[in-house]
Amino acid sequence: MSASSAILSYVTAFRNPNGSEDEWTQNPVKKTVSFSKIALAEIGYILVIPFAVVETAFSAIAKLFTSFLPIDSARHDTMSKWLLSSIFSNG
Repeated sequence: MSASSAILSYVTAFRNPNGSEDEWTQNPVKKTVSFSKIALAEIGYILVIPFAVVETAFSAIAKLFTSFLPIDSARHDTMSKWLLSSIFSNG
């Protein structure tokens, strides 16, 4: 998981009164969401965007350079997962 994805998960868990997104979707009894938490979460989401863009650029450059290095496929897979996770944060 990229850092920006982790931050988005924390912001979402803060916003949801039932906790993380998994707990929120699986809980049949949903608590009322506080307007102030929604507003703060929206600000948090907006603040993560520039960080996620920089992280995506950095991970794409790192993935490109590591493709020329003689490293094992597990490290290439890790770099690919990092890149895909940071791309998801931009969406």
